Amino acid sequence: QEALAEIREIISGSLDGGDELAPHLVRWREESATRLEGAGLRLHWSEGDGTPALTLASRTIYHLTRMIREAVTNAIRHSGGTQLSITLGIEEGELCLAIEDDGRGVGPDWCPGRGITGMRHRAREIGARVEISITATGCRIEIGVPLARPETASLQGSPSR
Repeated sequence: QEALAEIREIISGSLDGGDELAPHLVRWREESATRLEGAGLRLHWSEGDGTPALTLASRTIYHLTRMIREAVTNAIRHSGGTQLSITLGIEEGELCLAIEDDGRGVGPDWCPGRGITGMRHRAREIGARVEISITATGCRIEIGVPLARPETASLQGSPSR
């Protein structure tokens, strides 16, 4: 079922240039809550003003979907925590996502696995930044996706001359 959902995401992303963020926020929240509750963790979800009204490239939404899924998977598998907070907002020209668990963190010999490496790769693919902070009290992943300035956004859809 997850593979079919991913194929649908890829196909729909290749057919159009942009998507309204609002329906994806609903899907991300519902999927994250279901997966976390099934593992005994609670989700705290927060969206800042204006976030649902954004339109992002389908490719960006696809990669954000996969990054959020990976962060939820990591919290379930590795955190040992009781809750995960996902906060979305607009700050300094970026869509900012902060994903933070209240788990046990990791020891000094920790090194990133395939999931974190994949998140970093996805961030580079969409021109985003990803910062990962791991302490004794949990893990925090911050993703910043640059938003187009209004004057350049209208030019991006124009044919070149």
